[in-house]
Amino acid sequence: MIKQYKKMNGIVFCLWSVFSPHHKKVFLIIFNPHFPADIGLSHPACIFVILNRTVMKTNRYWMVVVSKDHVQRGIKDGFMQANHGKAASLKRLTAGDWVIFYSPKETYGGNEFLQSFTAIAQVKDEGPYQYKMTEDFFPYRRNVDFYKCTETPIIPLISKLHFIENKKTWYFRFRFGFFELNEHDFELIRNEMLTNEWAIAN
Repeated sequence: MIKQYKKMNGIVFCLWSVFSPHHKKVFLIIFNPHFPADIGLSHPACIFVILNRTVMKTNRYWMVVVSKDHVQRGIKDGFMQANHGKAASLKRLTAGDWVIFYSPKETYGGNEFLQSFTAIAQVKDEGPYQYKMTEDFFPYRRNVDFYKCTETPIIPLISKLHFIENKKTWYFRFRFGFFELNEHDFELIRNEMLTNEWAIAN
């Protein structure tokens, strides 16, 4: 759920956005100017709801390339990064989008190859934010819900994946670190990774 407050001419407007995988429910509430903005909907300061509509949302699907050890850090705390913490890629994501994580290696800088899809998540916030990891490193992150999944090797799927045009040099496609997936490929990978009963891991 996303809440945004704005004050105009002494009147507090609150825009509530509630997301599900396929819908976005929007409520616009006006509050009495004599009460603080951060109150519940049942509070008497809430005058009326002037908008209540459901908007169909088209999901987009993304691939992030990251070592498994970094994926596990994200799962633990419910966040994702891309391209070494840069903001540009993360700005393309919107709440409700799906992200699949491909790990070429077990550890960042290591030599142990993995070549598997290691996580699947859904974006749950509205934009990137910076996080202080060290005194001189402030990477951008997005908050996501990771789902419990089965680690899935890519090799058996290469022949079926449309985004890999050259099957002999399939690994070239992952050099960019972040790219958009088509729905066919996303569904193919997701069906391999998720069971019938989805459960959030973080």
